Amino acid sequence: EQAIDGAYYARQMTGIRKKGQIRRIAYDPRLPVFTFWDLGRNDAMAIWFMQYVHGEYRFIRYYENSGESIQFYLKQLREFEYVYSAIYLPHDAEITDLSRADNKSRKQIVQDAGFEVKVVPRVPAKGEAIQAVRDILPLCWFDEENTDQGVKCLDHYRKEWDDKRGNFKDR
Repeated sequence: EQAIDGAYYARQMTGIRKKGQIRRIAYDPRLPVFTFWDLGRNDAMAIWFMQYVHGEYRFIRYYENSGESIQFYLKQLREFEYVYSAIYLPHDAEITDLSRADNKSRKQIVQDAGFEVKVVPRVPAKGEAIQAVRDILPLCWFDEENTDQGVKCLDHYRKEWDDKRGNFKDR
């Protein structure tokens, strides 16, 4: 597959494909599943499901939706019937949700549902976060069916084009 112009992870995703790291990856019920949540812009939510096996990060599922409550996503996790370990939430998960009568944060809601929660601190520079992903991607394996949309997102995550200057911006 051809890389997208300006894609941050083009070289890494090409390497992953060449090595056959996108294939059928079965859930192993003997191992816990870690989830990584991205509370995106415009109410979008993305969740990666991963098992760590002998130095490999095996992504067994990607789930994306929008317009739903945090309780909806917790119900979805239970429907997958995985044995979960930590739920990794982004830095803004500790902010109190003013739209809720109880003023609970997303972190508190997930904890109250019985899950172990870890909050990932904000990375001061976006470039550092991008480089960290580049460094870890060669160790990642992706289920070809259940992570297809997430892999497409990784393929298409790219720099912004500057029409005036005719090149890519630094973001």
